[in-house]
Amino acid sequence: MLDPFDELKIPAKDFCSVENVHFSGRGVTQIHPNFQKLVNLSTLWMSNNKLTKIENLVPQDYGDNSGDIKNRTHGLGCLRIRSLYLSNNSISTLAGDLRHLVFLQTLLLGNNKLSNMEVVSGFLKPLQFLQ
Repeated sequence: MLDPFDELKIPAKDFCSVENVHFSGRGVTQIHPNFQKLVNLSTLWMSNNKLTKIENLVPQDYGDNSGDIKNRTHGLGCLRIRSLYLSNNSISTLAGDLRHLVFLQTLLLGNNKLSNMEVVSGFLKPLQFLQ
């Protein structure tokens, strides 16, 4: 798991200014929870890695009305993300954070382990901006 802050070498005061992250071909197996602090992230490139699912882009309790937003350590996460490039991984399910990424316009998932296209289609249907 690559911590975006260690890799990007940015000070805490600049976390909210990050809009694009390129972590392709780095052997990443899981998205680091610190991505949730990149609240203005617009584009994430994580192709050619070893991801198995799309998670840690929004807090686990997001959408369940159980958490007080003011007390979240990671804020609301990457809800503004518009482009996800996740080709050539080992993603086998779209369950997880994808349903919360309602502004997503581009999602590249080619060459993963998604098999049931009916189920995949069900996860994508609510993403009204997806092109």
